[in-house]
Amino acid sequence: MTTTSARKAVAEKAHSTYGKTATKAVADKARGTYRKTATKAVAEKALGTHRKTAAQFEFVRDAQMPESVRGLAEKSVAHSDVRPGDAMKGYVHRIEKVALKNKTFRTVLYTAKNCQLVVMSLKPGEDIGEEIHKLDQFLRVEKGKGKAVLDGVEHRIKPGFAILVPAGTRHNLINGPSGRMKLYTLYAPPNHRDGVVHATKADAEADKEHFDGKTTE
Repeated sequence: MTTTSARKAVAEKAHSTYGKTATKAVADKARGTYRKTATKAVAEKALGTHRKTAAQFEFVRDAQMPESVRGLAEKSVAHSDVRPGDAMKGYVHRIEKVALKNKTFRTVLYTAKNCQLVVMSLKPGEDIGEEIHKLDQFLRVEKGKGKAVLDGVEHRIKPGFAILVPAGTRHNLINGPSGRMKLYTLYAPPNHRDGVVHATKADAEADKEHFDGKTTE
């Protein structure tokens, strides 16, 4: 082999090795960075979500419920738009998205001194149960069709409909036969214990809880 050919061979081998090594190094670094970033993002999201919804997670953790239901409840209070490290002050979220993702019969999201925000999900044919409150209540339907009954007067409701129930009004919301009804509601003043999660209507009926004066903050 001539000197020129030898040099060329060495150069080609070096180039090939460099190319493979460089490519591998970049790939490994990218993969490692992704793994670290992904892990960090998950950790930060979990931490941020916990800070935002401490009361709900504490209730879910301490409640005596099957693991399948516990997982459902935890997912219902973990909102995707929570930013890591956000300090708790009031409640600022895309409420329509939160309501649509909720799969529990009732989850209390936030309790202030004079009002309370709650999301609900009704199974096909299910109702919230006829009741009378000594407080005002606002409800907005995000998904599903059914009817609202206020003092015996029926109103057909569907997504986008709002219902304002004055104190002392006998009322009920009844979901239709097709699919779940998703909604959120505001009580003024609060009606439920802060952080309450009722996976099913049966759970809600078995729990005789009421607002005890404790707020989210």
